[in-house]
Amino acid sequence: VQPVGGVRLDWEASFGKGYKIQVSDDAKTWKEVYKTDEGRGGVDEITFPEVDARYVRMFGIELGWWFGYSLWSFDVLGGTQPSEGLSDVHFIRLTLKDKSGKIVSENNYWRGNDRLDFTALNTLPKAELKTSSKLIRKNGEAEIQAVITLPKSAKGVAFAVHVQAVCTSDGERILPALMNDNYFTLMPGETKNLSITFDENLLQGDKYKLVVTPYNNK
Repeated sequence: VQPVGGVRLDWEASFGKGYKIQVSDDAKTWKEVYKTDEGRGGVDEITFPEVDARYVRMFGIELGWWFGYSLWSFDVLGGTQPSEGLSDVHFIRLTLKDKSGKIVSENNYWRGNDRLDFTALNTLPKAELKTSSKLIRKNGEAEIQAVITLPKSAKGVAFAVHVQAVCTSDGERILPALMNDNYFTLMPGETKNLSITFDENLLQGDKYKLVVTPYNNK
């Protein structure tokens, strides 16, 4: 018995339009882990919540072509093995730099020890962010320059930080507006510099405030 997390079906011309993926411990009692009636042939790579099984099969329901079912290959995808020392959900950051070491691009990813289970994101500790900002007006345009910091003492990341500029009087968002970033992730000790620009007439004499909400504070 091994953990199974998916299959890869490489169909010949005779593909399955409707089929199930089933698993079993004894080749007698089968459990359905996937079903479709929209098969189109080619290569189907299918993932599903990991299960322990000894046998895996494709059970045909509806032909996609008149001549039965035919596969070039049927690959079983093993379960993901938990990485030692990492939490159930952990973060990966990829940074691209130029020759001088200046950051050109940065992307954050989250990965689960169980391929399809990211529920641990809902248990992240709350992030206490520090925010400062100022408003600059020039040639009919208003720009909010904000600095958002996650202190080094933070217990974890600030995940998917959502920033909104709103009017102080009624809480309505200031739109349309251009932002240089949003829904970003901060590690302890990191700072994000934000720029939010819009037509200054949208304020109509009102003041602004920033609503800064990490996913883990919702």
